[in-house]
Formats: sequence, C-alpha cells, structure tokens
Amino acid sequence: METHISTLLVLLMLASACSGGNGGVGEVEADLEWPPRATVHFDGFGILHADCETDEDCAMVLGYHHAQDRFVQMDIRRRFATGRLADLVARPIAEALEIADVAAETRALFSTRSGQPAEQFVFEQSSDKTVALLTAYSAGVNAWIADAKAGRNGATFPVEFSNVLLSYTVDEVPTWTPQDSLATVLALIENLTNEENSQVAAGVARERIGDDLKFADLYSRQPLKPSSVLPPGEFVWPNPSNLSPKRQVFPDRPRLPAGRALDQLHQRLERRQALSRLLLGQGFRGDQIGSNSWVVAPSRSRSGNALFSNDPHLSLTQPTTWYIAHVDAKTNGTGDIHAAGLTFAGLPWVITGQNEHVVWGSTTASLDHSDIYIDELATNEDGTPIGIVIDDQVREFIEVPFDVVFDDGSVDTRTLRFVAERGAVREIDLENGVAITLRWTGNDADTDQEFPTALSTAASVEEARQAFEAVTTIGQCFAVIDIDGNIGWFPYNRLPRRDWATDVAGGAASWLPLDGRGNFEWEAFFSLSELPQSVNPERGYIANGNNDLTGALFDGDATNEGPPLQTEAAQGFRHARIAERIEAIGDQHDVASMEALVGDVYSLIGADMTPAVLAIANDTQTVLSENAEKVVNALSAWDYECPTGLEGTDPELSPLSPDVALLESSSGCAAFHVAVAELGAAITDDEGARRLSGPSFAAYHSIVDPTQLTAGDVYWDDTTTEAVETKYDIVGAALDTAGSRLVGALGTDEGRWAWGRLHAVQLRSDLSVFGISDYDNPPNGGIGFANDGGLYTVDVANPNSELRQLRGASARLVCEGLPTGPSCSIQLPGGQSSDPNSANYEDLLVNWLSNTSVPLVFDIEEAAASAVRSIDYRTATP
Repeated sequence: METHISTLLVLLMLASACSGGNGGVGEVEADLEWPPRATVHFDGFGILHADCETDEDCAMVLGYHHAQDRFVQMDIRRRFATGRLADLVARPIAEALEIADVAAETRALFSTRSGQPAEQFVFEQSSDKTVALLTAYSAGVNAWIADAKAGRNGATFPVEFSNVLLSYTVDEVPTWTPQDSLATVLALIENLTNEENSQVAAGVARERIGDDLKFADLYSRQPLKPSSVLPPGEFVWPNPSNLSPKRQVFPDRPRLPAGRALDQLHQRLERRQALSRLLLGQGFRGDQIGSNSWVVAPSRSRSGNALFSNDPHLSLTQPTTWYIAHVDAKTNGTGDIHAAGLTFAGLPWVITGQNEHVVWGSTTASLDHSDIYIDELATNEDGTPIGIVIDDQVREFIEVPFDVVFDDGSVDTRTLRFVAERGAVREIDLENGVAITLRWTGNDADTDQEFPTALSTAASVEEARQAFEAVTTIGQCFAVIDIDGNIGWFPYNRLPRRDWATDVAGGAASWLPLDGRGNFEWEAFFSLSELPQSVNPERGYIANGNNDLTGALFDGDATNEGPPLQTEAAQGFRHARIAERIEAIGDQHDVASMEALVGDVYSLIGADMTPAVLAIANDTQTVLSENAEKVVNALSAWDYECPTGLEGTDPELSPLSPDVALLESSSGCAAFHVAVAELGAAITDDEGARRLSGPSFAAYHSIVDPTQLTAGDVYWDDTTTEAVETKYDIVGAALDTAGSRLVGALGTDEGRWAWGRLHAVQLRSDLSVFGISDYDNPPNGGIGFANDGGLYTVDVANPNSELRQLRGASARLVCEGLPTGPSCSIQLPGGQSSDPNSANYEDLLVNWLSNTSVPLVFDIEEAAASAVRSIDYRTATP
C-alpha cells in the first residue's frame, strides 16, 4: 500500500497555536504527528474499533475516519457556526438564501458577551488534556484533507460537494483546527438551550392576539399530560421568595414601542432557523427535538443489574447525526480511555455510550437558559445608536467588524454589536428608540468541553456526576448507570436564578420579552446542589421524556413555587407512557423489556382524546357525512396502537398486512392523526395559535376538558365567518374533511387504511438547502420508508402536516450494567458512511425501522477477530 505522506507542517502550526499557559492551555503532548500508533478494525456495518497506544492516538484515528465518512457534516457545521458559508456557493445563490445576513447574525450569537468568537474563548479555557485531544483529532482530519487534495489512499472529495451549484473544490478546503471542532457543536447546543425564537414569537403573538386570556390558552405553559420526572412534592424548592398564587393574567407589556422591532427580529430568526434545520439536521424545541431516557435499578431488574435506555431525537438526515465508534487506549496501550457508543463528527469523544464501568446518555432538559430584553436605545447628538439604557445608565455598544467572504473573493463587512451586561444586540429600531438584546448562558460557556474526557474515565455514578459538574450550557439531563447497580439523573447546567420571576403580576414572565431597563437582570445562578436530581430512588427507576422535571408547570404557572427552572416542556405523554410500562412490568425488567419499551407505539394522546371526540361525534346534534362516519368507525375500533399495517417498508408497494386486528389498529391510528390535525386547525387557526406537531392547549382541552381553559369554552366558533359555530358543527365538518382525505388517499374501506401508506420516514441530505437532494439518488426514490409510531408515542414519530416523519430517534441505545462491564446494543437510522455508493450508506436503517438492535462490541480482541477490514497505521495506510 502507498505510505502516508506526513502533514508535519500543519501539525507544527497546530502545536504552536496550542502551546503556552493562557487560560489553562498548557504544553501539548508530543507524538501528535501522523500516522498514529493504532490499529483500526471495521465490522460489516462499517463500525470503527480503534486499538491505540494513547488517548491522543485514538483521537487522531477518529478525526481521520470522521472526515473520511462525514466531512460534509463537519465542514458545514464549522462554517455555519463561524459565519463561513457564503463562499461555498456562487454569490447570487448566497444572496438569494440571505446567507450573509445569517452569517453575521450567527457569528454574533456564537460569541462571548464582549464579542470574542466562542470557539476561541472556550479553547483558551481548556485543560492540557482537552487541548491535546482536540489537537490530535485535528491532525487526523488534516491528514485526510491532505490525502483528498493529493488523491491518495482512497480519499476523495465528497460527492455532495462536487456539484455544479456549489463553488467549492478540494483545493479550497481550509485546514481543520481545534477551534473548528468546538465550533461544530455550537449550533446544536444553541438549538437546545436558546429560547429567543419562542420568546420573540410569543411576544409577537401576544400583540397579535390582544386578548391575554386567550393568549394564556393558545400559548399555555401547562403540559397536556401532567407527568413529571420527580413526583410532585419530591423536589424541595431552594429558598422560594415572594411567591404568588396561580394567576390568570400576564404581566404588563414592556412600555417601550417594541412591536416593529419584534416583528423584524422574528422574521430574521425564522430565516436563520430554517437554514439551520436544513443544513444541520436540527428539529424544533419541545416534542420535535429531545430524547427519551430511563434507567432501571436492580430492584426492578430480573437479573439484579441496572438497565439503561436512551434515544436522542433529532432530524432524520442522510447521513445520520451520529457515528458509532469504539476507542480503546487501555487494553493494549498506555491511555486512560476505553469507550464506545455515539460520536459526533467534529469532536474527539464518545458523547453517548459506555466505558468499562458506566453507561451514560442524555435528554433535552428544556431549562430556561435565555432572556430577550426590550431596551431603551441610547443615541448621540446626530442620532447614531451608541448603546442601551440599564438602571438609567448608558451601556455602550461593543462594536466588532465581521467580514462575510463570497466565492468571488468579494467581502461584505458587517458591524456586530454587543452589550457587555447582556450579549448580542439582536435588533435596533432607530425610529422608535428601541433595541432588543439577548442574554444567553451560551455566551459565557467555558468548561463544557471538559466533561466528555472525565466521563470517559468515570468508574461510578458518583464520578460521572462529578464529570457533569463541568457542564454550563449543553441543556441536557444526564442519565447514568454503573456496574455496581447504581442509577442517577442529573440535569446539570448553569442556570440563572430569576428571583424576580416569582411574581408574575410584577412584570416578569421570563418566557416573554422583558423590559430591559434594569429590573430583570441576572444576578445569581442556581448552585448545582439546588437543581433537581436523583440517585437510587426508592421507586427503582428514573425516566425523562423532555417533560416537566418537578411538576412546577402542572398549573400553567412556572413562577408560583420558586424561581423558575423551566418555562416550557414537552407535553408529557412519552414520559407518562414510559413510567406506566416500567411500573406495570414491576421487578421483571430485562434487556428485552427495555427494547420493547423503546419501540412502543401505543398512542397515549389517542387514548385520551378519542373517547372525547367520539362523544361529540355521536351526539345527536352532530351531523356526520358518509366519510365522517368512516372516520368514526375507524376510531371506534381503534386499540390506540400505531403499526404501519404493511408487510414491508415501502409505503406504496408493500402489501397490506393479512393480520386483520393489526390492520384495524393501523386504520384507527391513521384516522386519529388526520382527524386530530383537522380538529386542531378548525378550533384554533382562526385565533392566531402557533402551529405545533400536535393540538394546542386550547384545541386539546376544548375537546377533552374545557374547565382547564382560562378564557372559557370559547374556541369552537370560527371567527372568520358570520355564523356562530358550535362544537357539533366543527367536529362534523372536521371529520368530513378528514374522511375525504383518507378515502382519497387510502380507499373507501376504513378497515384497510394502512397508516404506513401515509406515515413515511424521509431522510434529507445535508445540502438539500442548495438544491442538492441526496446526491440525485434519494433513498427509496424520495418517497421514504413506512414507519410505525405517531404523535407523542415513546417510539417518537411525530408527523408533519403532510403526515411525513422528518424527525425521530437519531439512535437507540439499550444497556445492562453487568458486574463484568456494561453490555450494550445500538440502532442507527442510516449508516456510517455518507457515500451513496458505499455498502454502509444506509445498511442499518432496516434494523432501525424494525427496532432491531446490533451489539455494541466492547472487546477489542473480539472486534479484531470479527473484522471485515483492518488497518495497522504503524505499517500501512487506509
């Protein structure tokens, strides 16, 4: 084989950049030049197993193979976060997509409060070990880039980038740096923790709706299903003060004329979020993006060992978000790390997985990490904006120039503005004397990069807890088990303590835009010991589905128990079903029961809503058309399960299941999803409600329990017509529309409405925003793959308005903490490789669709013995 040409020059530059003692950055360890002292093995699925001399050798190997299999993901992520997208495409395309505007806005967001790029600041705070791992990883990536540029060792420029719509060649690929690695994850973390989009949208909607009682229902904080991680009353609120009883009013609106500024910012945020979702495979907050996790104690386990399950929910992309890897620098080496599981292309660590003693995973915590402020703008004598006013003092803008570089070499220079006490200035309305600023914990993140290394070597739940103490703004609840039978749950984050938010009537609802003139600043943070957490609870399990952590939202008021931890959460159905099944099985849990639960497709919202819908539909006052009757028949026979109803995964060609009962379940599921979408739209669209994946609070409780509505049972009337409609009118019309849609798509026999004909998983490529659709070869011809599950099922499969599934479990991991070491199995919705010509492009997808796991091999000798391909980097090349 051809010998690797060393990339010494690049490595020397990296080592020089990383040397010194600035901010905790010490001397980088030697022996970081390519090739690594490692042997790698690949199984039939292309899963990487690295047998290394040192931890840094494993990081180097991971960098090379991440780049080999996922370079488009890595490159797009670093470019998006650092504002370097514009030179990928011809300038007219960049301008049409408003990439320069997005670049400047994103660069401002991913900076410190004084305007320093966040990835540089975080790097400067890093420990010697973290710097060494990031530097070694960069060396591996750069070795692949060098190979791709030279056309050697089988390294080729990704086919996605070789497209006529892109202005990008292999010779233009920038060198990878440790800062690039840190930048790759910034956008995902922001999507998990920065609520400015929802806060601004709520502020705009409040003005549009006008009626605060209706707004309370349409934008309610109260989950549809009251189910909390810790049982209500178990969590002791830290020093609550000024607590108010539940109120049915909201605080006064900020007195400044902020309407136009909020509207403009809302439009820009929507554009940036749309581009972010398309390029980075991100979903929405709440039930569109999140995770399930649960850990089961030995007291509930058949074997007496702790059990673990985690399935992170993200957009379903091609390639997938995660890359499975096993890195071992201990068995045959001198390192400290032996870990396996899900890695994130761009970073040198296992993010979710196992080591020799513990298993860890996470779910989105939905904690309140950000506030939006409506500020009084300060100007100089000629009207030029110079700052904002806080506590009657002008706080001057920090202005930082930023160059957006286009493919033709032209430069568009923007001025980024910051306020040291807040962060980025998000909008200025000079005419009305208003500015909007953001305070977000992500602008102060400084130690998050330290926890993955510590976690990789943790030997117990307690040591894992200590590793999580480094987290500031990842926005996750961490679940962990160890081989001694301990279980733990830690929503560790640096969270502002808003004591002023314990009196909503005083003007301090932190999920709405705040008056920025000084009353609602951040003065302290919760200590980690004050946050809800749990170790070895008596009930024998801890489950999380992005739901309410403590029960504080059950009454719709996040502020009347203490300084709010959350101001929104998922609707609670997934957690309620998980808890229900764990308790029902009692003390007989095993790996099989865990895998059955992660694949559970029972519709708890269907079980709650269907009887209420049928009660209205069957009332003598409701007039049902023939097609509406078919919907009623399908719902009446439904057992609330959501199978596809097909034999196979092709939504068009797979035959119907011969199992009559299963097909009946599928028909009921199809009828419910179409009907509930029509009902939700009919009840609240005319009121200005936000579109959700499921019914709004107002729509749900108009059907299920109108006594929960703040404004009363007032939503049935269609305000766009002169007539006054009743619930009987609306239900009859909505079921007719739903029935017509189902008959048109699936035929006249409501017992054969196969859900899988409508509900298909569609995988999108990283570059679909540029008109590049899965390299002109979309999986299954672009129609997707029939999938079971539905709205808020544990096996999350929320359909969009077209009943397609674009988001879901980006991986599934189930483990048992055996005394000899954890044993895990894994699922991935795609494959390891991004190359459509690779056998590993989507070979794991069929297992994911059927909820079938493959073992996560953790023995390096076993991996070597079963490998289909091995490379000894000491003597050979890929």
